[in-house]
Amino acid sequence: MTKAWLDCNDSNPCTDDSFDPVAGLCLHTANSVCVGKVTGGGEINVPGGTSNFGFVAQRKTNGGAVTGQVEYYNHARGLNVHSVSIQTLNVYGTTATFTGTCQKNGSPCTF
Repeated sequence: MTKAWLDCNDSNPCTDDSFDPVAGLCLHTANSVCVGKVTGGGEINVPGGTSNFGFVAQRKTNGGAVTGQVEYYNHARGLNVHSVSIQTLNVYGTTATFTGTCQKNGSPCTF
């Protein structure tokens, strides 16, 4: 281990820590191993009407599997997107991202 690595260690198991020698800065990048949960939902205006959406993604144990679902329905177009699986979840502070596979009116898709 280099001294730069030790200086950059933020003791947060949810980040991968590194030193950028060019910029002279520590980098703390969210990883995908920690417990976390994100939920949301709502209604948005779309041409011709409204769409509704809802989601939940969570990891219950460090390093464990991610579970959850995503649902989106555009009433004006009759478009339905429903998750098949949630594959990744990264939570860092008040920000979360997740990815997965889905069906869009019966056809495979990703998000």
